Amino acid sequence: MKFSLLLGLLINLLSFASVSAFFTAFAMNNDASRSKRREIYDIPGSGWASPKWNWGSALGTGHDAALICRRQWGSTDARKALVEALLNPNHVSDETLSSIELADENRQPPFEEVKLVLGLAW
Repeated sequence: MKFSLLLGLLINLLSFASVSAFFTAFAMNNDASRSKRREIYDIPGSGWASPKWNWGSALGTGHDAALICRRQWGSTDARKALVEALLNPNHVSDETLSSIELADENRQPPFEEVKLVLGLAW
């Protein structure tokens, strides 16, 4: 049940249009001192805590990252592969698990990208 719900959600995520008013409930705190900035798709100034992110706007790094995300996960097969990777992650060594930063660096797909996928779906 959970798998089919998640799969259905991710398969349909790219069919939703970005509407600024819809995402106001998901506004992020831009205080960089409280949240480590992490770039998405190597876009300078991207990341949920970046003041350049401007989630829901056509002007900002959030828009640029969403464009890449929609292209990358634009096919049903790609979204199925994403769900498979989330449900069956690669084995991580005990050394990597000793640090959350190391675990995040080795995660595939990157957690920031997964958050972007979910943000676009809702």
